[in-house]
Amino acid sequence: MAKHDPAVEILALALGVESARIDNSFALGRSAEWDSIAHMNIILAVEKALERRLTPDAVLALENLQSLRNILMEE
Repeated sequence: MAKHDPAVEILALALGVESARIDNSFALGRSAEWDSIAHMNIILAVEKALERRLTPDAVLALENLQSLRNILMEE
């Protein structure tokens, strides 16, 4: 991706994959790297980036790249 995308960077770091591998199809349960354990790492990485805890609704909504972008835009 040519444009800086914080959501992609957070996913790449939390999942231990190269950011170039992350596209809009990345989702909980659909991507081999994004399982329930990795999901917890993603939540922690998002909270660290935002410097606040996610609400329960945000945690439940976090299921793909676009939902992560939405959470980051709410900040």
